[in-house]
Amino acid sequence: MEPENIHIWWNRQGELLTKLERYEEAIVNFNKAFKINKNDLDAWLNQGIIVYHVQKYQEAIAHFDRVLQQDSNYLEVWTRRGHALYYLQRYEEAIVSYNEALSRKPDCIESISGRGFALLSLKQYEKAITDFERVLEKDLKDLEVS
Repeated sequence: MEPENIHIWWNRQGELLTKLERYEEAIVNFNKAFKINKNDLDAWLNQGIIVYHVQKYQEAIAHFDRVLQQDSNYLEVWTRRGHALYYLQRYEEAIVSYNEALSRKPDCIESISGRGFALLSLKQYEKAITDFERVLEKDLKDLEVS
């Protein structure tokens, strides 16, 4: 293995520890990846996901923003950022993140659904219904194919 790629292995081990829900150990591995390569987007994303799962939403947003600084087309990051903002009750900002995700993939059900819940929280009922209807249409189409 090339020494400059060792950060990849720390990141992969962190991913496996995350799947085992051994979050603290995973964070240690991602931090080792950062020490070797501060621009390891996968490590930033993965650590953001971990802190999101332990409800450290502000910290998760910081990680997601770091990824987006490097790659603003990262659909999953925009969606996860929207979720974290939603849980912080920052609904308008969550909608902006969901819209960013939807500008990249208009049929992303997770982003449409998340935006619908943020709109519901803002009492924008008609817009929320529109999003929820889109989710239901997609789900029904998926059921018909199955």
